[in-house]
Formats: sequence, structure tokens, C-alpha cells
Amino acid sequence: MSEETIIASEWTVHCTNNDLRSFRIMVPDASVRSIARLRALIPELSERHPSDILAEVRGTNRLDLGVIPGRNAHRLRHLLADEGWQTEVADASFISYSPVNDTHGYMKHIEQRPENEQFCLRLIAEGARTSTIAEG
Repeated sequence: MSEETIIASEWTVHCTNNDLRSFRIMVPDASVRSIARLRALIPELSERHPSDILAEVRGTNRLDLGVIPGRNAHRLRHLLADEGWQTEVADASFISYSPVNDTHGYMKHIEQRPENEQFCLRLIAEGARTSTIAEG
């Protein structure tokens, strides 16, 4: 990044709270019947072939759904609990930053997340305005 004179008061840093969870379902009985029950509860699983799901579950006794929005994780966790399934849910949330120069009307794009975060936190420390956006 080239050195440029930055006047923090010309900037607004938009801070987006990305509410995410990593989500796994415990599947103690790795059977076709168990997979069918899960597919009936979770429509997204119909996009995966049952044998692929079964192969994953047989190796770990867990079905990894990856990272999903927090709201969806909360809803899915309760739905599965009501049906007797146990889950492992871990916070994967993060804050993303978008620096906008209000004086000259542009958003600065910094490709690498660590460098972008460092730039934005420096702006905030030097007095830039902030706005917070919550995403679920």
C-alpha cells in the first residue's frame, strides 16, 4: 500500500458484525434411516447424495454443515433438539470493515483482510466516524 496522507475526519468506517456459527450434528447411528431422518428435517441436505452424507458420518459420527448464519443456527439447533438430535455449535463470527472517504466519495478497497482491518482500526483510533451494521 502506497503511503498517502490520511485525514481521519474525512472517513467513515462501516463495521459489519457477521454473526456466524460452525454447526455439526452428532449422528451416533450412522445408518440410512438416520440420514433419511436428517434429510427430512433439513431441506438443504437434499442437495447432497445420501451415500456422500453416510460416508462422512460413518467416519466421524458427525455431520458437518460448515459455517451458517447465527439466526439459522439457532433455529436449526432447536428444531434438531426437539427431534432428539445433539449438535455442536461454535461461534465463527467476525467484524468486517469498509472504509469510505466521505470528502472525496469513494470506498477504499484493500484486498487483504488483515491490512484492511489494520487501516480501518487506525482510522477509528485517529477519529474517523463509524457506523455499525448487524448481519444475522
